[in-house]
Amino acid sequence: MADEIEKENSLNPVEGETTELETPITGQETVEEPEKITSEIEEANKKLYARMKKAEEEAKSAKEELARSKKPSSPSDSLGLAKLVSALKEFSAAELDDVALIAKAKDIPLEEAAQTEEAKILVAARREKVAKELKTPEPSSAFAGGVSSKDVAKMTSKEHQQFEENYRKKERGGME
Repeated sequence: MADEIEKENSLNPVEGETTELETPITGQETVEEPEKITSEIEEANKKLYARMKKAEEEAKSAKEELARSKKPSSPSDSLGLAKLVSALKEFSAAELDDVALIAKAKDIPLEEAAQTEEAKILVAARREKVAKELKTPEPSSAFAGGVSSKDVAKMTSKEHQQFEENYRKKERGGME
């Protein structure tokens, strides 16, 4: 431990302090110390250099892998895209979102996801819901014969009775 501290101090001297290298003890010791320190520094540098090269190689391989995964489409990809469009052309945008969700959950291609039972049930349910919404008419405002709910609220009891009689006459007339 003390040797390490001495080595560290000899490599990084503090101002005002003298290092072992600066104080001449004997000619033989001063020659061995710098050679020992130099060899240790060179060894540490070699290790650091090897680590740096390894990190550079890993970064380079990661970049190459990323570039391979994002290659521009080739003619075979275009053909695959055409097949995909052909297989999914019957679906609406909302239905395609559902199919894509199933494909992602099952980790399968969109064409296969569109053929799964879950996708068929989900698409059928969505289409049924849309058809029902289109089939059901929106409530008409002609229910009160041109009279709004605010007008009915402002009516006196006599006006209200008369309005109700007129409404019932119209109802009976439509039934007969």
